[in-house]
Amino acid sequence: HETFNIFASKIMATAKKHGPSDPSYERTIKICQTILDRTSEMTKVQRMATTGNRALYFGVVSATTAAMLLVHHSPSVDSTLQTVLKASVICVIMGAAFWNPVKPASGLKSASEIMKNL
Repeated sequence: HETFNIFASKIMATAKKHGPSDPSYERTIKICQTILDRTSEMTKVQRMATTGNRALYFGVVSATTAAMLLVHHSPSVDSTLQTVLKASVICVIMGAAFWNPVKPASGLKSASEIMKNL
């Protein structure tokens, strides 16, 4: 969905840049808008899931770094350890907040169905 959304956005921007002098301008804009309308919700879901996955990844990396610092514990690493542990907790919380394994129904139609309505 996100890929189609990005392509439709770029095509629409190019069409608008060249203006209505293009004979297929109206049709291009209409098709792109249809694609954007039908893919926008899933695009948001995909982007939120990606953000959540990245935050979880960085949380795990931070926690691993903190664990490694604990092994080599000394008074000089206390401040660094606290910072790394705080960062890992924040990343995991952010990841859990944005990660959404439940995907809504897409509502996408086949190209032939969309072309019938144009």
